[in-house]
Amino acid sequence: MKQIITIIIVLFRSILIVYSQSPNVLIKADFPKYKHNAVPYTYSLLYDGSQVFQSDELLMENGEFQIETEIHTPHTLVVFMGEEENILFLNSPKAGILILPGDSLRLSISDFGFDHIMFSGKGSTRFAFEKSYKAAINAHLPKKPIRDAIEKLIRANLKATKTDDLIAEYNKHLTEQEKKIIIANKYLDIYSQPVYNISNREYDSKDVKFITDHVINNKRIKRLIELSNEERQKLNLSGSYQNLLIEYAYIQQTLLNKRKYTPHKSTKDDYFTLNSIYKDVENRNYLLGKFIISRSYRQSLEDGLDECFGHYFSNFASNNPLYSEVKSSYYLLNNNLSKGALPPNFVLADSLGDSVKLSDLKGKVVVLDFWFYGCGGCAQITPALADIKKQFGKREDLIFVSVSIDKYRQSWLKGIGEFSPKQALHLYTNGNGSDTPIIKHFNIKSYPTLMILDKNGKVFEARASRPDSDKDKLINEINSALLN
Repeated sequence: MKQIITIIIVLFRSILIVYSQSPNVLIKADFPKYKHNAVPYTYSLLYDGSQVFQSDELLMENGEFQIETEIHTPHTLVVFMGEEENILFLNSPKAGILILPGDSLRLSISDFGFDHIMFSGKGSTRFAFEKSYKAAINAHLPKKPIRDAIEKLIRANLKATKTDDLIAEYNKHLTEQEKKIIIANKYLDIYSQPVYNISNREYDSKDVKFITDHVINNKRIKRLIELSNEERQKLNLSGSYQNLLIEYAYIQQTLLNKRKYTPHKSTKDDYFTLNSIYKDVENRNYLLGKFIISRSYRQSLEDGLDECFGHYFSNFASNNPLYSEVKSSYYLLNNNLSKGALPPNFVLADSLGDSVKLSDLKGKVVVLDFWFYGCGGCAQITPALADIKKQFGKREDLIFVSVSIDKYRQSWLKGIGEFSPKQALHLYTNGNGSDTPIIKHFNIKSYPTLMILDKNGKVFEARASRPDSDKDKLINEINSALLN
């Protein structure tokens, strides 16, 4: 049976730094297991771990493959076989290895999994560090699962200490840029979930001092919180960085107000909590701008974003780095995504290869679900969305339409049922992904995204509620569209 190796280079978000070294990257790999097979493979660039914007088809011969590309920012390399088996990190669809401009790497792969890969060449020291880190964590930390938020924070501190010890050990073998990137991303990975857990629990009086010392005054967390815009751009931080800043602000607000807990109420509450906690102008500009932009991918102006935009435009100068992007997001919400807006009459293929036009669905309320194979959030909402469809039964005036942005047809078909409901009209963007006109028109950059169109094909809910967390709200939105 023909096997396909997909090599995906996942582009980390929000990186603008231009490196002084050569931007060329050369990666050679040998996989003796496939020495006698001529195996097709592809490599793609994705933005933010979800959006394909470049792809080439190549052929692995004699068990060898090669990637030669030009990059000006750090990337993460993820290698898949059969479009689902991660060669580098089993059972982790997007986990990968950091590559930098100027790297010249040789990968000797004996089997699936990071522990079965030998790295050599320029840049290989980072992978020796990663193996040492894994070995240290496995050897010195307890393996039993922990549920208590305080205990998770204690374990996080132990992991961070191991990181610091290893950085000291590898000090002479890593460049300054490599050390900064590794430290920042390790700290972020280590502390994101524990800080979230602390932020979303009630505090006992005995917890206050511990949380103050180990979160608010934690030198490692503060090192992340106090990064300048320039530093953020150089360190290649993931999307969870913004979430860490939000949760940190809620913890600080809770302690300042001497409460047991500060609930996350709404987008507007989140925005103004951040605005009150972060006093540094540069930090606040960055955080509030990023906050509004990311929320605009998932919410409409009616969800409280309108007041957030109003405050941002009134209080921040138009020459700050994110102003134009915030303004563009506001324009889209007021135009393409506004209630009653008429989207372009898209034409997409169904699973049988037949063309389906949006105009063919006129007279029906359309629940649009945008997804891709391997999307964790898509898998989470699929059972609830399928259940909602079942509740509405076989109505003639309602249709559920799932639109895949997958680059490869076989990925799309394989994902039906797991990453989108089986009982829906399934449409495919023909490998164009984010370049598909309907995706660009609706500015869809976060997946899954749900939309509701009315019986005239006009926007009714540009950012419909998630069925897993707001099931009743989504049902009400659909009913309102049916009655409209």
